[in-house]
Amino acid sequence: LLVSYNDVSYSYGEGAFIANEISGKLGDLGVSKQDYVSLFVNRSEWYLLASMGVLTCGAIYVPIETTYPDDRITLMLKDTQSCVVIVDDDSEKRMKEIIADNNLDINTLNVSCILDGDVGSSNHLDTVEVDENVIACVLYTSGTTGTPKGVKVTRKSLLNVSAFYTDKYNLTDNDVYALFSAIGFDVSNFIISVVLYAGSCLCVIPEDIRFNMVEMNNYFIEHGVTHAFITTQVGKLFMQSIEDTSLDVLLVAGEKLGKVENPKNYELIDGFGPTEAFAFMSSIPNSDKITESSVGYLNYNTKAYILDNEKRRVPVGAVGELCLVGNQIADGYLNREEETKKAFITNPFDNDNDYNVLYRTGDMVRVLPDGSLGIVGRQDSQ
Repeated sequence: LLVSYNDVSYSYGEGAFIANEISGKLGDLGVSKQDYVSLFVNRSEWYLLASMGVLTCGAIYVPIETTYPDDRITLMLKDTQSCVVIVDDDSEKRMKEIIADNNLDINTLNVSCILDGDVGSSNHLDTVEVDENVIACVLYTSGTTGTPKGVKVTRKSLLNVSAFYTDKYNLTDNDVYALFSAIGFDVSNFIISVVLYAGSCLCVIPEDIRFNMVEMNNYFIEHGVTHAFITTQVGKLFMQSIEDTSLDVLLVAGEKLGKVENPKNYELIDGFGPTEAFAFMSSIPNSDKITESSVGYLNYNTKAYILDNEKRRVPVGAVGELCLVGNQIADGYLNREEETKKAFITNPFDNDNDYNVLYRTGDMVRVLPDGSLGIVGRQDSQ
């Protein structure tokens, strides 16, 4: 299986058929490579299928939560200049009202109708040729310190973190990965990409049980879920509430994990990284930590520099700002030239093309005695 949600599931062949149908309909609406297509679908199998359809035609998908207020949705539509919004039966009316109220020149594509017909099967995707450095999706920051910024995540970034996780934490085509978070969250988009990379199955957790630990775990067991990502605080609650589970690996990220007891029946992984370095750029099994502050070791094709206020490297063990380079670094912020120039600078320490852009995270870190990164705090006190 490719994806399941409640009592609905689709095979990889059916998923390829649906993605090709979406890609073709987007082409009929004039969508070309690197055009922006927003996803405004309710929590369902469409999280995966719609994004596959957009990527198949070489376009850029922009996930928009249906729980967002109208003004935030409008901001994202205008900022990306989306030419099409993918909707479903439940979200179509609201999106059309938002488009009309703001006099936006945007088409909608209701993908629910694809499932109303005969869903066939295909053994391939009708993909167009694209460079790995082009944009795959735009993910918006929370906006807690100002207007949300659109982070331009490349296809290379998706591939890099997916390859790393698959190898490091043994994700195979026999595994089922639970999608807990909202589609606008960077880790959710990582999960979609790693499932496709590994040939696993995506299991979308229904909204009404996401914060009921017992019911969610029962859902895990029923659907054979072996890997899951849960935000840190909810992950702690899950570990405190559940003993027997189908999980092999639980990844947590988003907040400080702190001191927790290691689960007996599955492996707990602490992941760390900003959206600008896509989902997570370092991780560590909790059982391997020498101190609570450790966030582990870097992913493939990633380098870190710890710099002082003069952008000089600090001695090992000293505290400085974490700066990242490598395949997972975003292509800056959409339509934010000044913010991009401040955060994404030329790397003065390496002239290799793969490491020439240095992202300043604002996180204060040090190298721990075991060589892992240890978080100290933030420059801006977030």
